[in-house]
Amino acid sequence: MKAHIAATPRLVLGWALPEADRAVLETACRKEGLTLRMVEPGETGMTVGHLCGSRVDRAAAPLPATATPAAVFSGIDRAALDRLLDDLRAGGVVIPLKAMVTAHNQGWPFARLLEELAQEHAAVHAAREDT
Repeated sequence: MKAHIAATPRLVLGWALPEADRAVLETACRKEGLTLRMVEPGETGMTVGHLCGSRVDRAAAPLPATATPAAVFSGIDRAALDRLLDDLRAGGVVIPLKAMVTAHNQGWPFARLLEELAQEHAAVHAAREDT
């Protein structure tokens, strides 16, 4: 009997992006053969893995989430990520919160990942102001 190993989906989860930034991200994703999936406010309680296409999670109640724009990358190698980020910079898009889907965070509710990213972002900016 062969074990079934699901391929990591190649996609970007977008959150709270202004329409113009969303359009640039969508074009950059298409160029890299990625899917852009915008997470809706009612989906913030779902796990990151579920939002990326895993069917192990069930619908979950929405959780409060930051309004700060975010992008979460799944199944993307470093070279593709670098090209995607270059395209975003060239398009004038600034996405403050960014992360890769990992074995560690794929089981987290999306709102928790956003919270962690927001805390890290604040800590980095506080450290820069201290120097």
